Amino acid sequence: MSGPAPVVPTTDIAPASGVTPSPDDALSPDVVPAPDVTLSPDVVPASDVAPASGVTLSPDVVPAPDVIRAPDVVCLGESMVAFLPSRPGRLADVPSFARAVGGAESNVACALAAAGHRVRWVGRVGRDGFGDHLVDTIAAHGVDVTAVGRDPHRPTGVYFRTDEDRATDAHEVVYYRAGSAASAMSPATVLYASVAGARILHLTGITAALSADCSLCCGTHGPAPRAPAGVLRREPPAGAVARRPRPGVLLELARRADVVFVGADEAERLWGVGDPDAIRGVLPEPGRWW
Repeated sequence: MSGPAPVVPTTDIAPASGVTPSPDDALSPDVVPAPDVTLSPDVVPASDVAPASGVTLSPDVVPAPDVIRAPDVVCLGESMVAFLPSRPGRLADVPSFARAVGGAESNVACALAAAGHRVRWVGRVGRDGFGDHLVDTIAAHGVDVTAVGRDPHRPTGVYFRTDEDRATDAHEVVYYRAGSAASAMSPATVLYASVAGARILHLTGITAALSADCSLCCGTHGPAPRAPAGVLRREPPAGAVARRPRPGVLLELARRADVVFVGADEAERLWGVGDPDAIRGVLPEPGRWW
């Protein structure tokens, strides 16, 4: 078996030739690629992509033309509307909340876009006001949102949290994501063309835990030998999802990734190992892990 594919750190991803990105610039979705940008020959228009055998595409999937432009990084997963407390205290005592965007994948996408990289967020939100807020806000940070699906039947996920230290028992988080639009992501609702051609694919263990279809979607579109690099981050935190993926599911994704972020406590809960050398023994394939 051949060795692991070389890992390309995200800081080494160069923007298009002649473009000098500014962290303060929010890229417009109407931005035209620089003349010297050449699409990968492996990237084909979404309309020409045949679904996998036995998979029927959802009628709600309407791929946008911009999906064919290969980004540097694709972040695949759920974003939610986060409600942040106006002051410290228990959820029962907080009088009001401010609306924000929550979700590791979209947060990573926004940070990379601010650093000048070409980034696409692939997810699914409800056809509701909260979904509009997520798509508009993330797009305003310069992230390509053309591959975000809109579900007419399922809502956008939301959650509320307190302002206490997350490492203490006083910190409270309540999720309202069961049956969310993102939980309906599957190979039938997330086209492979939306992730194909990217240099890096970023996933978290949370996505695989949202539903059986989401787990299948990660397995189909997730890190694979044909992808230059894959990044997998952490297991779902307590209370974040209604179901937790089987340890073997996350182990399979981790072993197919090039870079894995996993805490010793997470590895202990998932695979019964917490020592760095033991973790490396469980994950021999990734080029790097932290």
